[in-house]
Amino acid sequence: MKLQKILIISFSIFVTLPAFLFAQRSGIIIGEVIDGSNSKPLAFANVYVKGTTIGTVSDEEGLYRLENVPAGEQTIVISFIGFADHELPVNITGGEVHPLESTTLLAESIMGEEVVITAVMRGQVAALNKQANSNTIVNVVSKDNIEGVPDVNAAESISRLPGISIDRSGGEGSKVTVRGVSPRFNSITVNGIRIPATGSGDRSVDLSMITSDILEGIEVYKAITPDMDADAIGGSINLLTKTADEGLQGRVHLETGYHGLIKNLGTYKGSVSLGNRFLDNRIGLLGTFTFHRANRNTDVFDASYELQSIDSEGNPSFRVKDMDLENKIETRDRYNASFTADYKMKTGKIVFDYFYTLTEKDKLDRNIHINQPNNDLAYGIRHEYQNLDLHSFQLRGNHDLNRVLISYSLSHSRIGNEVPYRYSTGVERSAAFESGFPLDAPPHVLTNYIRYELDDVPGGAGFGRGDNKITDRNYTGQLDLKVPLFASGGLNGYIKAGGKIRQKYRDRDINSYSIFDGVRYYNAFIAEYPDVTRLGRNIYVENFLDSEFEGYTFAMGPSYVMPYAFDDKIKAEHYDKFAGVDSLWRKSLNSPYNEFIALERIMAGYLMAEINIGNLMILPGIRFEQDFNEYTGTVGYSRDLIAIQNDTTGNRTIRNWLPMFHIKYNFIKELNIRLAATKTMTRPDFMSLTPFERINYAGRPEENIVHRGSLDLELPTAWNYDVFLNYYSRFGLVSAGAFYKKIENVDIDITYVDYSGNNILGDPDFNPTYGMNITNPINSEDPTIVWGAEFEIQTNFRWLPKPFDGIVLNANFSLINSETYYPFFPVEYLPPTWLPSIKDTARVNRLPGQANQIINVTLGYEKRGFSARVTMNYQGNKLTSSGRDEPRDKYSEEYLRWDAVVSQELGIHWRVMMNFINFTNEPEITYSWRPEYPTASRYYGWAVNLAVRYDL
Repeated sequence: MKLQKILIISFSIFVTLPAFLFAQRSGIIIGEVIDGSNSKPLAFANVYVKGTTIGTVSDEEGLYRLENVPAGEQTIVISFIGFADHELPVNITGGEVHPLESTTLLAESIMGEEVVITAVMRGQVAALNKQANSNTIVNVVSKDNIEGVPDVNAAESISRLPGISIDRSGGEGSKVTVRGVSPRFNSITVNGIRIPATGSGDRSVDLSMITSDILEGIEVYKAITPDMDADAIGGSINLLTKTADEGLQGRVHLETGYHGLIKNLGTYKGSVSLGNRFLDNRIGLLGTFTFHRANRNTDVFDASYELQSIDSEGNPSFRVKDMDLENKIETRDRYNASFTADYKMKTGKIVFDYFYTLTEKDKLDRNIHINQPNNDLAYGIRHEYQNLDLHSFQLRGNHDLNRVLISYSLSHSRIGNEVPYRYSTGVERSAAFESGFPLDAPPHVLTNYIRYELDDVPGGAGFGRGDNKITDRNYTGQLDLKVPLFASGGLNGYIKAGGKIRQKYRDRDINSYSIFDGVRYYNAFIAEYPDVTRLGRNIYVENFLDSEFEGYTFAMGPSYVMPYAFDDKIKAEHYDKFAGVDSLWRKSLNSPYNEFIALERIMAGYLMAEINIGNLMILPGIRFEQDFNEYTGTVGYSRDLIAIQNDTTGNRTIRNWLPMFHIKYNFIKELNIRLAATKTMTRPDFMSLTPFERINYAGRPEENIVHRGSLDLELPTAWNYDVFLNYYSRFGLVSAGAFYKKIENVDIDITYVDYSGNNILGDPDFNPTYGMNITNPINSEDPTIVWGAEFEIQTNFRWLPKPFDGIVLNANFSLINSETYYPFFPVEYLPPTWLPSIKDTARVNRLPGQANQIINVTLGYEKRGFSARVTMNYQGNKLTSSGRDEPRDKYSEEYLRWDAVVSQELGIHWRVMMNFINFTNEPEITYSWRPEYPTASRYYGWAVNLAVRYDL
């Protein structure tokens, strides 16, 4: 610790001492860049001092600030691909700010003809310019690129970038994996405001709640800087919304479409935005609202297998144990709204952002469950309604105070994830299979032997119900100071320092109920429905079946059928009548153990500098983060229907020093190399930190189960190393690089039998959990290693002769690999005592969710208001869970998806579009060991949408 403090003090003296020398030898230039084709601000244009390496890019509003400009006569060059360069002579007085008039860039000419830059091309160039001029490793997506492909949410848009794969829910992207690292290892923000985790017990964020239409752009930082949140081992993803441009601006978008799985119209989508600037452009107001209804119906196949034997060549023999067929009928209504108000002053700007999203999911699941060893079959129904909402407020500003830039932010964000009601019911029958069925039959053969009949089967009157709610609130304050250092010849730079505090309150409430007294429930049911068909106390299932249901054939093939289904209207009526009768229900004894209340207070500070020496940029810095955690959980035990439970609270403080170092070297103006060495971290999942303990006494010690959390877990940390080569010119961007991550102290759940001590009462070594199965989190003693390479090309062919000058190509290819240790603990009986003991061993495998290959290709064409795109997204197979040996591993199959969009301008204001989504009807499939043993498949269907848009 003393050494760290000495290094920090030395670094501070090194970067601050020259600050006293620069004031009279350099000045500052501020200005604005305008697009001559539409008179709108031109974002991310290059601005630099001719003959030097001093430069910057214009921001989203076309504004730029050029610091450390040497005193005397200088020439400012402003450039943007597709536009002619513009030079401005200026006489710089040391210690002063020089405002320049707005600069309008005009389209350049190629072969004597003016080049027409379309909106999508302009957006692509702007994003590439920002990416190419960044001092760190970042991928940028512009609004125009987002609109150029048929992505319905933010996760889908992010998945087009190198090194990123996604998890899907209902056919659309939900959670993002960056460079093979789990979604919980990423930082997700909107306009820099942290989005709280949406998951029930982990720290991942479901990005399906944010529609792509509301976004102005996306930034994915693969190597962070000290002024960013450090819990970003995978990466830091920032979603951007827009502030108002000069003049009245607005858009109306309407869309509907046909869904192939439901064979009906399944999508209704609309958005409207309106904005303007007032009082000589000092005040800007912009609001956006979107609504999206989508049918996310899915046909699902799930199976589990029993490993029967492994032959001498290592080939396993499996037997189907359980099999589920599910027809998921889901309607998603997604509402997004944003409002931005900004006030510009001579010395800076103040911005107020509000962002809101609400996703309502109405989910009906009709299912069949088959158990081969018990030879039984069950029909079931489950209906659930879910609300997922996000509120985000932010007041942010930046000001120039005598050459010291000060920026600040105060924000509040809240996530609510609530299931207000959930109910389910089912009926079982025995003798599910015809005699003579082969025991080792694969699923598609086994279904031909199933007896689906439900004649005179009793059941279906009772059901289970539940509800749950998660609330997460973040309050954040941040202050940053930036001071230019020196400007002498080829030497210039700045120092930046700041601090941040974020306080999180999170609570999770879960309730699950079952029938307390079957006789009492039967009597209450008969009192309400005296005319049901029954024999004694047996109420026949025919009372609850949908009489209009004509059978259903699943998308998996003709051998997968559902001849009967429960009538959800009848079951919904039963829920309404009986859910409020408390005397009929018993709350699950395990519910309290899954609940918690968490307080997290994170205090951070950082110090960094940027030093430019000729063509070399060096960015050293360090970040300090201190976590205070206070968690409340439940400890107790249950035996039969009796439980003893008590709350318990624990707290801890933990600190981390996180050094970071970036280098960028420009070989020539168009070619540079970037290197980064950064230390980042993450935080264990909420349930892992909750100090709960649940002991279920089932009888014999080996049948008893113990689950625990631990507030003593260390924070996982990682050293990340990156090297990337970028070539950026009027033809586009070509990028290639490699990365390496070494992650220490990864928190994982382990399961073992506790044979420490003994089971002798009164003995000093007595262990109350002796012989029981224990599951608890630990920090892995072995590091996780992730490495890979990324290649990217983004270009247009406007330099080709007509008509080929309208071609646009974006492509990237990623190779990723990883090694992590999965511990397991077999029981051994060793001589001479032959007492049981635990063998501590581990197996090396790759990370769950990590695809070895990721490929994205978008090929488009634009000409005279016409635009077309065909996109391909490929993800290699992914490990979903690692077993004790290779035959027990489970994988998701490789996934190849094709989408397309065609659009045409109609006049000045109108555009019509047609989207073709998953037009090859690609399913998601998982398997055990090899693809011939499928464990799950998800068929989402294809869709065609037609849209019309009006722009002011």
